[in-house]
Formats: sequence, C-alpha cells, structure tokens
Amino acid sequence: MDREQVLLSGAEAHEFDHMMGIFEVPEEHLLDASVLLRVYAG
Repeated sequence: MDREQVLLSGAEAHEFDHMMGIFEVPEEHLLDASVLLRVYAG
C-alpha cells in the first residue's frame, strides 16, 4: 500500500513537471487552471 502511494505521488509530480514545462506559466496560474479543469470535467 505504501509502495502504491509513493508511485502515485511520483506520477503526479511527473505530470505536474510536464504541465509546467508545456505551459510555462506561474504556479498560481497552473493551480487556477487545474481548478477550472476540475469544474468543467466534473
């Protein structure tokens, strides 16, 4: 169970870094975008 949590957090960190590299926006803007995506996706 701990191993899965570590893998998930690692994957999330990788996706976050990947998104930061693509959009090249400040962290605050990326967080706002993630909130909007959740609203539209939800």
